[in-house]
Amino acid sequence: MKSFKFILFIFGISLYLGCTKDTTIKEEYNPNITIWGTYKATSVINGLDDLKYLKFTTKKTSHTYYMNSSGMRSLGNSSFIPFPDQVLGDFLGFGTVAYGYRFNGDTLIIDYGGTTYFKGIKVNETEVANWVEVVSKTDEISGVFTDRSQGIGFDGTNILLPDYSGSKITKINLSTRLPNGDISVSGAYPNTVEFDGTDLWLGSNGYYRMYKFPLAGGSSTGTAPSHDIGAWIYGIAFDPAGNDLWAYSNNSDTLYQINRTSNTVISRKKISYVRDMAWSNGKLYMVSGPFIYRVKTSSFEIEKTYQLKDPETIYGIAAVGNEFWLNINGNKLIKVSLN
Repeated sequence: MKSFKFILFIFGISLYLGCTKDTTIKEEYNPNITIWGTYKATSVINGLDDLKYLKFTTKKTSHTYYMNSSGMRSLGNSSFIPFPDQVLGDFLGFGTVAYGYRFNGDTLIIDYGGTTYFKGIKVNETEVANWVEVVSKTDEISGVFTDRSQGIGFDGTNILLPDYSGSKITKINLSTRLPNGDISVSGAYPNTVEFDGTDLWLGSNGYYRMYKFPLAGGSSTGTAPSHDIGAWIYGIAFDPAGNDLWAYSNNSDTLYQINRTSNTVISRKKISYVRDMAWSNGKLYMVSGPFIYRVKTSSFEIEKTYQLKDPETIYGIAAVGNEFWLNINGNKLIKVSLN
């Protein structure tokens, strides 16, 4: 490197002595990067309909803010490499490529392969400051189960953990932090469980209703509702004040409100990508990926979005008092507080 610099130096001296006027050579070590900032989408390519904001920071990290038609928010983060008219990265989820970017007045335009992927206007970053609330675990139970990628419940003492292939529910005692026996659910292949204060309610793989079982186990003693709904019930929550069961069907992408007195569906809402649900203090909580959503069901307004600090997959959620236990990655339980 030193010899190369010396050659350049000699070449520069020779050039200077051979010229009749001064010559200035300028090297651009800090190219003019104009993409820094937060942009609100005004137009996106088909498939990115939920993309609402893009943010590019001088730390060379990008943040992608999504919200679907149901109000479910999510946030993606990635690194990128900026150039004066290109950005190398995977911030749009199509693989790492070199996107071209330019400005038309105040509008940022991002292209690739002749297609415009994103148009957005620059906004103050306060618009996305409270997009999600990051929460950290306050407790953890690990090493007591594996391969249990199902929803969970709570019976007042134990976390209820379905064993899909074993047709049983394993109890994890929160005091001893150890398995506390199994509940046989004959004929069912449970992928979620909820306790209503008296009985267990299960979603059984591929079936079109929820199934009721005694807390002691045995055979099913009933179903809800009285007619078929969407199959693959992934999440169940119980509202004791309304005497309602809430059930999410992964097959029909629908959330059902079922009154236990009439045993009929009294409302339904189209929604996608829910894994499990819980009820606490008059609110419904839903999980999807590393996100938790607090829902006001009277207007079906998603009031708040929480994201795990360590972005792991949440398979199940159970309310325990004012706190929540989560089934993480199918191999551990963690506790979080959600305001």
